[in-house]
Amino acid sequence: MELRLKIPKTAVISEKCTLIEWNVEVGEKVNLGQPLYLIETEKTAIEIQSPVKGIIKSLAQIDETYDVGTEIATIEVEL
Repeated sequence: MELRLKIPKTAVISEKCTLIEWNVEVGEKVNLGQPLYLIETEKTAIEIQSPVKGIIKSLAQIDETYDVGTEIATIEVEL
């Protein structure tokens, strides 16, 4: 099963954010709670953790601005 990661709605009122960096690469195994990426809103930077254990299948381009809800990665979930 694949999980599609999307830009999350944060506590900071913002409809857009910039994807600053990935802490993982395509093909890498990740664990639940592992830091995956860093986003920056108008007021703060936020580190996002993996919601599942699995293998990274795709990653969006860094240094781009994305709307909340935009798909930025896929993870092949390991059960």
